[in-house]
Amino acid sequence: MSFFALFFSLAAAAGITAPSKVLHDVQDGNAILVDVREPDEVAGGKIAGAQTFPSSKLDSPDWIKFMKTLPKDKTVYVYCVAGGRAGKVADALKAKGFKGENAGGYSELAHSQPK
Repeated sequence: MSFFALFFSLAAAAGITAPSKVLHDVQDGNAILVDVREPDEVAGGKIAGAQTFPSSKLDSPDWIKFMKTLPKDKTVYVYCVAGGRAGKVADALKAKGFKGENAGGYSELAHSQPK
């Protein structure tokens, strides 16, 4: 089994949406993308059009303000470095009535973007 086949089968088992689906849904306007990495991680690059909110502020008043900016009628894909923090934030969004989904890690999304 190739590395990519193994990665995508493990990602699917972990509840991570395939990068190609995430990027397609965002491009079609059916979803938005949220980067929950910390500012020093985002400084190395982010996916074009992604909103940012550091997962370390999940229990702060800033989180409530940020959630008010998110649409409840679209999927909110969340990514971080590898998908762990993104899964927690996606679950927090679901608990508040959003369509939160784990988009996995930045590298996979960045490598899946059209050139």
